[in-house]
Order: sequence, then C-alpha cells, then structure tokens
Amino acid sequence: MIFCLCANAGVDRTYEVPDFAVGGFHHPARMLVGAGGKGVNVARGLSALRVPVAVAGFAGGRAGALLAADLRRLGIQPALTQIREESRTTLTVVDPQTHSVTRLDEWGPLVSPTEVLMLRGQWKAAMQSAEFAVIAGNPPRGVPRELYAQLVSRSVKEGVPTLVDAHEEHLQGALSARPQVVKVNLRELTWLAKRPLVVPDGVIAFSVELLAEGVEAVFTTLGAAGALLVARGLNPALVTAPEVDAVSAVGCGDAATAGWVAAHREGRPLTERARWAVAAGSANCALLPAAAITREALENLLPQVIVEPL
Repeated sequence: MIFCLCANAGVDRTYEVPDFAVGGFHHPARMLVGAGGKGVNVARGLSALRVPVAVAGFAGGRAGALLAADLRRLGIQPALTQIREESRTTLTVVDPQTHSVTRLDEWGPLVSPTEVLMLRGQWKAAMQSAEFAVIAGNPPRGVPRELYAQLVSRSVKEGVPTLVDAHEEHLQGALSARPQVVKVNLRELTWLAKRPLVVPDGVIAFSVELLAEGVEAVFTTLGAAGALLVARGLNPALVTAPEVDAVSAVGCGDAATAGWVAAHREGRPLTERARWAVAAGSANCALLPAAAITREALENLLPQVIVEPL
C-alpha cells in the first residue's frame, strides 16, 4: 500500500467556462466536484494506474465527509484524522479557449496541537505496513514547521522510501530528515537555493548539493520542457516531454509524482521512473479533473519521452 499525506485536503470545485472573463456572467460547460489537494491528486493518479493507495491528512465538517466519500468512490482508502474545523474548498475556473486557469484557494482549517498529535500517531502506525510514502502539498494553519521532518523521520526509520513535494519552509524542514526523493518545480528549487538557478547547469549544481545532504534523487519539473533528474550514481539527465493538446496544467506535477511512484513499485530504474513521471504529467495536461490519468494514456506517451544524459 502507498500512503499519501495530503494535510490540507478538501473539496475541489472545477468549472469549465469557455471565454471566461472577470466580471462577466457565465454558464459553465462542465462542472466537477470531488476530493482535492496535492496528495489527493497523487492518490487519484495512482489509483487510476491500479496501484493500491491510501490518503492521510486532516478532514473536518461536511467538506471532510464529502472528501472521504469521494476517496472511497475512487478506490482510495481514507486514512484521515478527524478535526473540529471545516476542511477547505477550492474553486477553479478553466477556460478551454485560452487555456487559462483561475483559482480561489481557501487557507484551510486551523488545526489544534491535539489533532496534530493524532495525525502523527496514525502516520506512525501506517508506516509499519507502507511500501512507499508521499508527502505532497503544504499543511493547514496550526501545523508546526517541524511536522514534515517528523513524518519523514518516521518513514525513514521504518525503511519506507519517501518522496516529498512541498513548498518553502515545509519542504526545507522535510529535507533535514533526508527523504529518498525530492520532487520540485523550478520555482520551488530556486526558493530553496536562495539564488537564481539557470537551466540546466544551475539546477544540476544545486541538486548535487542536496544529494550531499542525504537525498538520493532530485526530480525538477520544467513544465512543457520536461524535467531534470539528478540522482546518486547517475549522470544528470534531461527528460524531454512530448507535445500534447493541453486542457489544464492543474495537477500535472501531482500526476508526475504518481507516475514516478507507480514505476518505483514495479521495480523500474530511476531513469524509467523519470520517464513515467513526465509521461504521466503530460497525459494529465489533456484531462479534467486533475490526475485522472490512465495506464493506456501513459503508455501511449512513453515512447515520446526521451532521457538525454547531460
């Protein structure tokens, strides 16, 4: 079983609105309502790839109940910590004509210290049987900065390979516990480095610094350009993305994480995990909702994903 932490999970409402304009009156061509958050998106992608997966995180109120119900509908096991406050709702407007995406993202609930302790206990228990752990997205209010480091330390102690895809202080904190894989975009890596990073040389140089601190692989997504893989025992590599007719970029990074983890579970080498990640992220661009990829779509794109050693 794969365990995905989505600490600030909630409900995503996505509207597809052709020719969307601020201040206008619109009837959506399509509306989707379901569980949301980065870790949820990763789990949705894994479930679509027929990988057993559970989602941990905080859930409260009616939104939390809808979240749990939708996870079950998708074949994902809810492993949620119940909290007093209401889980967040996110509103996304996608314009298929201009390919623009407009998001209204609530901050999320205020979590109590007792609720944080409950989640830590549930995570500890889950890591005793986990095959792989993913920590994706940032937590809600009230969660201490050291939480991600504590969770990674627990998974590492139990021998569970762990991938982290978080932002800023929470990503920085998680790195201190030496996760196996760091999956970032260029903006997130630049924040960590505290300096501009030129592609590819600057990204490679700073990724090597992270390897020296104990990380085994740094996978940096570059949007339509693909990704850079820097890992121990390998030459750095550029992973080129195929061209696709994009509908929305929402969840592409999360789909990429799902592709990576699915390839890892099949025992594929690092370069193949990177190829699967880029193929999954590219497949996601043509879809709504986020990370609703299929094995067929991924496999159709794989021959177009090229790994080029640098």
